[in-house]
Amino acid sequence: SGSTIEYNANGAQSVQGATLPNYYNVTFSGSGTKTLQSTNIPAGTITVSGSAIFDAQNFTFGGAGTNLTMTGTSRYINGGATTKPDAQGTYSLGINTIIEFANNSGTIIRLGLSPISYANIVVSGTNVSNASTLTGILFQSGGSFIVTPGATFKLQNASGFTGSATTAISITNNPFTLIQPGSTIEYSGATAQVITNQFPYYNLSITGSGINTAPSGILTVLGNLTKSGTSTFAHNGGTVLLTGFGAQSFAGLTYNNLILTNSTKTTSGSSTIIDSIKINDATALSISSSDTITLHSDATKTARIGQIGTGTISYNSTGKFLVERYIPAKKAWRFLSVPTNSTQTIKQAWQEGAAIITDNLKPTYGTIITSNIATWSVNGFDEFSSGGPSMKTYNSSTNNYDGIASTNAPFLPSLGGYFIFIRGDRTATAYNSPFTGTTLRTAGQLFTGIQPLITINNQFTPINNPYASQIDL
Repeated sequence: SGSTIEYNANGAQSVQGATLPNYYNVTFSGSGTKTLQSTNIPAGTITVSGSAIFDAQNFTFGGAGTNLTMTGTSRYINGGATTKPDAQGTYSLGINTIIEFANNSGTIIRLGLSPISYANIVVSGTNVSNASTLTGILFQSGGSFIVTPGATFKLQNASGFTGSATTAISITNNPFTLIQPGSTIEYSGATAQVITNQFPYYNLSITGSGINTAPSGILTVLGNLTKSGTSTFAHNGGTVLLTGFGAQSFAGLTYNNLILTNSTKTTSGSSTIIDSIKINDATALSISSSDTITLHSDATKTARIGQIGTGTISYNSTGKFLVERYIPAKKAWRFLSVPTNSTQTIKQAWQEGAAIITDNLKPTYGTIITSNIATWSVNGFDEFSSGGPSMKTYNSSTNNYDGIASTNAPFLPSLGGYFIFIRGDRTATAYNSPFTGTTLRTAGQLFTGIQPLITINNQFTPINNPYASQIDL
């Protein structure tokens, strides 16, 4: 009791541990790495001083009665699938000291019964977390938190990196946070979490089972954006900016605004856009063959494609955009363009694949399309209408509208648009049914860039907007 063992060589040393009873006080000084070779529970204080490195990755060193003191530029390396460091007593950490969490098997950063005031933390392992929804990691003034290339820090708490009583990294004393290239920040809490944007993320992963709310401003990601588990991404009206100079992939989330800039951005799941998606110059969007990007439309707003410029879109054969258009609850004729170069038939798209008039395969989507031709059923229409066809195209030769021949045929955007009477969604099966709002949609590749010239015939020609965006007349 009260004795001290000191490892003070200016070079590497093996720390063999003591036969029972354990060390009381133990000091690591000098320089070089002092590597722990066996488990030991010092009863007093562990001191790491000078420029010494104490490597305790593979064994337990300390317990309930152990204190930790660090001075100089010393470093303490932890590992193992438990809460680290092992010392559970009083901590005294010099401002230039570093505690590193290096293990890949589930290391948890110790928060302490009374909050530990860390100086500098380095995360170099692939499975390191703070493992608390209630308490943040506190830092001294001038401290730092660094996640190294290839490392993963799993954020468990509610308030992300913001400074409050429920933070992961308390910025009360403004610690320097450095998320290095190739590192990953994983929001893995089991309850709701706020994704904060004090710095650009490299790889950002959303796991766990809570609601992950994005910032209302810009969330910048320089690497891959991934999602797994049952968590929900709440866009919060903000913008996700993918701006890495290397290839990036992004998860199938519901985005408000999505901006793609630099290199190639590849989908990893089907996404929904609420406001806009923009592809900046010299940027390539690659839609994986099984993925769809939906441009959502509802009573509030209709999503759009922002300016593309010299950006490009690759569909990998079967990737596609699904472009929606909300129609308010009012029985009326509508003049609609088709903003996708779609291989769908009119029946597959605007009738949502319905075989008979009572089919409502996608509630709140699609509409009833009728015709006055005798072969209406064979030609894909929902019912015969003595009052005339409900879907027409303009005939410049006669200055009139002709009913389409069949809904089993694909759209022809070159006709300049479709004149269609919409009584509501597919629950409005009769002319006097209560009117409802509905959404019509088509899937395929977008029209981008310069389109063919339009010739005006016999004074009148319908001109549709081929783009899934605003157009400057």
